[in-house]
Amino acid sequence: MKKKMILGMFLFASFSVFAEMEVERGYENFEFSTSYSHLQSREKILSPYKEIHDFISLQNDFLYKQGTTLDWEKENIWRTYAIGGTGKKYKNTGGGILFYHAYDEGSYIGFQMEGREVKFTTYTEALKGIRGSIRFFFDKQQENGTRLFITPYYIFDNVKKIQNKSIGIYAKQEIALDLSKYSLPEEGIKTYIEVDTHRNSVKKEKEVKDKHRNKNDSIRAGIGISYEEIFDDVGEFEITPKMVLGYEREFLEKRKYRSIEIQEQDIDNAKISVGVDIRYKNVNLMIENMFLKSINTRNHENRVQAILTYKF
Repeated sequence: MKKKMILGMFLFASFSVFAEMEVERGYENFEFSTSYSHLQSREKILSPYKEIHDFISLQNDFLYKQGTTLDWEKENIWRTYAIGGTGKKYKNTGGGILFYHAYDEGSYIGFQMEGREVKFTTYTEALKGIRGSIRFFFDKQQENGTRLFITPYYIFDNVKKIQNKSIGIYAKQEIALDLSKYSLPEEGIKTYIEVDTHRNSVKKEKEVKDKHRNKNDSIRAGIGISYEEIFDDVGEFEITPKMVLGYEREFLEKRKYRSIEIQEQDIDNAKISVGVDIRYKNVNLMIENMFLKSINTRNHENRVQAILTYKF
């Protein structure tokens, strides 16, 4: 709770300062963003092998959310960002750059490059290292307000004993729903389908003869429904509350942690998230609290994320 209060005070102060800044013309294609996330779970220690999968999930979500703050009429956008995350006996800090190019009306292609310092503190030793990632992406805003997002990626790190290399692809498609005949809002309700598949290749022990033992594979798919409503009559502010209900399933539970010979127990998960977007002049503040509950076990996760974006 204390961390959330401090985070809120920092973001509010930053929001006010950025909103009053004025920048000379000619820099309108440059933007800056900062993001912080905190993960809580029932686990006493966040396993480095589990963290790799969580990191990929958070990165997919972070990059998708960046697209919600774009000015789609711009031809080119350069966005630098600082980013950090914490969990039980774990933290990472770093930054990166995003480049968007409009190759067609309502469509962007681009790339992301990022570097972070990753630290784990267990009861017996500390693990730390540098993690880098490269992504390419396609982001299309369709006529009905929905989006199609696709991103292949490559991730590498030199965390002691792990030395992971990941390759994968993530895709998400939104579908607009018209439920007005059921006395529900005509706009703002969407359903979505998302799929992520990746392989994590960790350091292979010399005594292990199985050539696939160090390869941890995952295929995770999700479906859900989201609702948002825009309030643009709050002075100079535009406020958009959001809510998501979803379901996720892991299809390669026997191969997800093959290198440590453990089977994924949390195969099916229910998800609920609530959040709000606040826009004021050239500043956008996004806050979300997501709760993920395993259907198979008592495990659960709570992810809090905040993203502040300033557009020159």
